[in-house]
Amino acid sequence: MSFPVPGSAQEGGSATGTQAEAGSQPTTIDLPIVGTVELPGWLSFLGSSSSDQSTSAQGSGEGGEAGSQPPPAVVVTAAGLRSVGDEFEFIGTIEAIETVTLQSRVNGFIEQVFFQGGDTVAIGDVLFKIEDDQYQASLDAANARLAGAEAQLAEAERSLSRAQELIDSGTIPAAELDTQRATFESARATRLQAQAAVRQAELNLDYTSITAPIDGVISEPLITKGNFVSAASGTLANIVQLDPIWGTFPIGEDRLSTLRRVGASADNASQSAENYRLSLKLSGDEAFRPDGSFAFVGNTVDPSTGTIEVRVRFPNPEGRLLPNENVTLVAAEKDPPRFPVVSLSAIQLNREGKSVFVLNEDNDTVRRQPVETGKEMRGSVAITSGVAAGDLVVVQGIQNLSDGAKVTPTYADGGSGAVSATSGEGAASEAAGTGDSADAGGEAGQ
Repeated sequence: MSFPVPGSAQEGGSATGTQAEAGSQPTTIDLPIVGTVELPGWLSFLGSSSSDQSTSAQGSGEGGEAGSQPPPAVVVTAAGLRSVGDEFEFIGTIEAIETVTLQSRVNGFIEQVFFQGGDTVAIGDVLFKIEDDQYQASLDAANARLAGAEAQLAEAERSLSRAQELIDSGTIPAAELDTQRATFESARATRLQAQAAVRQAELNLDYTSITAPIDGVISEPLITKGNFVSAASGTLANIVQLDPIWGTFPIGEDRLSTLRRVGASADNASQSAENYRLSLKLSGDEAFRPDGSFAFVGNTVDPSTGTIEVRVRFPNPEGRLLPNENVTLVAAEKDPPRFPVVSLSAIQLNREGKSVFVLNEDNDTVRRQPVETGKEMRGSVAITSGVAAGDLVVVQGIQNLSDGAKVTPTYADGGSGAVSATSGEGAASEAAGTGDSADAGGEAGQ
């Protein structure tokens, strides 16, 4: 006798069969190098069965079809024109054009000192006064001797005149005339000697006043009032000229050749420097103004260093530059060429060379544009070929781009439209600001 099987029981049996089939499928795990390995039942939780992978794949496919990825977000900025010229830096030192060491020429006690250390002095200023009593007395004595010599000369001249009158009348012999003539010549020589003594006495008296031979800044007195000085006493004080002043720099042969190529005359390096602006950087990168001018370029190359000594004259009215101070000379072209400038982060390297991604006119696709680069400067680079001023260049989000890819552009200046081409310095500033500012703009736009 047979009994019908309920439908629910059949369905349950079918479900049970399906689970049994699923359970009978082996569990596997993928291991590096070894490959797929079947796991025993007690380790099945570590792996997955083929049915699980199929179900996961189907789920992933359905999910991919359900949603669509938006175009990648990028940050763009406009390439702007900037002056891009040669700029060289040279390490050197400051030297005074004139330096004077004051010394005494006569012996005596210092009677007065007319300055303090650090004073600015001018030519002719009296700095030291040495007691001059003895030198005044010597001058008086010399003048007295000169007066006596002149009296003797006058007497000898009158005697010679009388002798000439008497010789004509035959009253005296010719020998007497010769004697009078010799006496006159001797008296004239004595007067010359007395005049020289007076001049020497005047000089010694003048030397008791020590004056400044140049304009400059004087040191403190090394020998003070009341001390005895002589020519052997050594230095009394030093005067250093500070305005103008020299900067001395050793310039390599190759760099001097560059200066000459840019200059108006290939035979005159000093004239070639007229095409450069010569400025100084002090310690801590502090800029010094005003600019200088080439004063001297050496005529030989130092064989040990391969450099040529160059001196640059700088106005120094405030005395900020001091001798032996270490400085950096910055020589920059006065009229440099102008090129579009973009961020270094925009440059891509591949087998064909360098390129950038430029936003097309539709503002939602990019193209790969081959470029030639020039000078690099503070995170930016000049583009000598391939990009024009005003082109919108991708500076952030380049990693996954390809030629013709759709993008969601964010403008570095925070705008939402195309940036017009600008040839001024404002565009150059935008092009140069492609580092942290571009990153900040990209995050704000997103």
